[in-house]
Amino acid sequence: MLQKEYPTLTGTNTFLERVDDAFGLAYIPTNFSDWNVPAPTTVQEALDRIAASIGPI
Repeated sequence: MLQKEYPTLTGTNTFLERVDDAFGLAYIPTNFSDWNVPAPTTVQEALDRIAASIGPI
């Protein structure tokens, strides 16, 4: 079983609250012409396509 890794938080009154994941969030482009067909339908897919387009950073 893989053990989760948690970020190291420093400072006074520092906290991290996980709100949601991008994996299942629906995405509707404001301008469909900004995307190659087909446009992404989830935030995860949109982020993956953007990352693939710009390459390693």
